[in-house]
Amino acid sequence: SSVGNINLTNAIVRKLEASKIGSAPSRIVVCLATLAVCAREGYSLQCATKAAYRMYLDALRLELSTTGVLVTVLNPSSVQTDIFRKAGDTRDTSIYPPAERVAELIWFL
Repeated sequence: SSVGNINLTNAIVRKLEASKIGSAPSRIVVCLATLAVCAREGYSLQCATKAAYRMYLDALRLELSTTGVLVTVLNPSSVQTDIFRKAGDTRDTSIYPPAERVAELIWFL
């Protein structure tokens, strides 16, 4: 999971660097589950892959700091999706914000 994300991000970075025009920065915004920074029982593999991708993004942010390509990582709280139900997790997700709300935040950035 993290290898595919890293490969895709590298391809995006190459495109952004090649198309750099003027002084306006380009921005990569990645939305990662809080499992990247907070372990949870039953989700060990997801925690590990998300944490690996998060560390890659943190290092990439430093590496690109002088190129005009900005890297932003969002770790929203849990979001209303079917992922918990599909994983057999029976928690009540009605208290979580809808995915559209997170999308609005990303658009704002």
